[in-house]
Amino acid sequence: MELSGALSSYAQEELTPSIGTKFAGVQLTEILKDAAQLRDLAITVSRRGVVFFNNQELTVADHKSIAQALGSAVGKPQDSHLHRHVLLNGSGVTLQDIAEAVDDEVSVVSSTDRIRVMRNREHTKSLIPGSHGWHSDTFWEKIPSDYTVLHMLDVPEIGGDTLWASGYAVYEKLSPQWQRMLDGTTALCATKDYDHLRQLMRYDFGGGGRGSPENSGTKLEAIQPVIRTNPVTGWKSVFAAAHAIEHGYIIELTPYENNVVKEYLLKLITHNADLQVRHRWTKNDVAIWDNRSVFHRVNFDFEGYRRAHRVVSIGEKPFFSPNSLSRSDGLARRRAYELEQTTKNATHTEQKSDDSSKRKVETNVIQLPVQRARL
Repeated sequence: MELSGALSSYAQEELTPSIGTKFAGVQLTEILKDAAQLRDLAITVSRRGVVFFNNQELTVADHKSIAQALGSAVGKPQDSHLHRHVLLNGSGVTLQDIAEAVDDEVSVVSSTDRIRVMRNREHTKSLIPGSHGWHSDTFWEKIPSDYTVLHMLDVPEIGGDTLWASGYAVYEKLSPQWQRMLDGTTALCATKDYDHLRQLMRYDFGGGGRGSPENSGTKLEAIQPVIRTNPVTGWKSVFAAAHAIEHGYIIELTPYENNVVKEYLLKLITHNADLQVRHRWTKNDVAIWDNRSVFHRVNFDFEGYRRAHRVVSIGEKPFFSPNSLSRSDGLARRRAYELEQTTKNATHTEQKSDDSSKRKVETNVIQLPVQRARL
């Protein structure tokens, strides 16, 4: 999909070569009113992985509308809607203060809840090493997320940053031999986190209504492609990696091969700062990211209160296309096409200029004898 240029009037800053763009001087509620701008925003998020907006004035209704509209703007299935998180939803008051029970399709991400579940702050910090927790949202659903929209409402004085890593760039860190090996493979992606919390909180998250008719039941696992094609960009991304396969495995590999590949994919994410971007939150920041080609994690290095509203849109069934390209190849092809179009336009303009000059000369030649006759 190609950009129309509808967002070109807004100030944009690319934060790293691989991932992250920041917009300035624009409210998302204004973009929501313009179909062309909304489509370009979805394409930009899919290309750049994550985008940031400061000082956003969003109601819960606005927040939900933006998340659903982004996926719809680039053709997500009509029966894909907003995700209802198995625990962090309006009905899950066992895990949230009743005052925070906003909406079944809005997750309240609160440091208070984490402390309550993990019993105490020091215990929480000791449980989470710096390399742990890299994931894409709802990887365990049969129809997982396309876009997440997170609105930060309360921030600690320092700490609590979020990091994102480009799955496109992770794929390009693989050698051609490893790329060929993993292209077309599949993995059982599963989470055990909510099984533990369900038992701890005595909360039954069964049933459907999790954004797609296929997302139902209490068994939170799905078979996903290890390398996923993003339908918006046509680029290959590592998808089934890190937390997604921590409790799962790559189906086509032996147990020993699984251990090697799982560890290597995780290291590619955690050990390469050039494919990451880090955001220090301020109140009313909004981040939007594409879960099909981005991993993220929060740093649990903060004291004090941290709270955000998160809305997760459900997209399409993940797939791998052998005709898809790496990000670098896709960008190179686009640059070649743009150069070809620029050359064609320049040649056409030059021809028009030559034709115009030729007609002007012919006109002067015809008029010259007439002018002399009058003299």
